[in-house]
Amino acid sequence: MATSNKTKKQSTKKASQTRRKNKEIKEQKSFIKKEILVLVSLALCIYLEISHFGIGGKVGDFASKCLNGTFGLIGYVIPIITFICVIFAYTNIGNKVANVKLSAGISLVVFTSMLLQLIVCSDKIGGNIKVLYHECQFGGGVIGGGIVNLLNPLILFYKHLQE
Repeated sequence: MATSNKTKKQSTKKASQTRRKNKEIKEQKSFIKKEILVLVSLALCIYLEISHFGIGGKVGDFASKCLNGTFGLIGYVIPIITFICVIFAYTNIGNKVANVKLSAGISLVVFTSMLLQLIVCSDKIGGNIKVLYHECQFGGGVIGGGIVNLLNPLILFYKHLQE
């Protein structure tokens, strides 16, 4: 009887060690996947950033035009902001306060795009998406211009109430 208890204890100990090793291997694989995600996003952001300076080839030129048409002048820093957001989200997985801060940072980028639209391309207010995309690349782009176009009637209504 003593030998069977000893055998059971040894097999239980081996099973728990095996489970622990399997858990460590899974954690290590998950960590490696996250590290690959960070490195791939870094490479993509570097490529997008150098494409603004004409070094990225035809694909880089297309990506640069898309970023500038969508975000306007902020498109030049969008790759850097994107990488910072990826790193911030990666280091704060499951943190609700960090998610609020990340959302606030994204909102800041959108509001900056709106401000640039109002400063640089205020004559394009009311234009369609095609006009915003092509002519407001150094303003707020489609994002900033679109939100300004949505809010413009409210601003005019408020201004009318003040008079």
